[in-house]
Amino acid sequence: MITQIIKYAQEHVSFEMIEQRSIWGSPASCIEKLEKWIKSDVNYFVIVAFVSEKYREAQYKFWDNQILPYMREQST
Repeated sequence: MITQIIKYAQEHVSFEMIEQRSIWGSPASCIEKLEKWIKSDVNYFVIVAFVSEKYREAQYKFWDNQILPYMREQST
């Protein structure tokens, strides 16, 4: 099953599609991208760290310390 999903994604999902729907970069860049989605009436986000397990905790800490405080402040 997973092999079929990966094959389908390789055939149908372009890098541009991933790039358009992903949020990555500096804190300012991530916030800018989030704000664009919010202005488009997106209300919920799923945060997934697409990094090796070795760096996953650091990635989540980055979001927790750099991005989410700003977003919480904007929602009050």
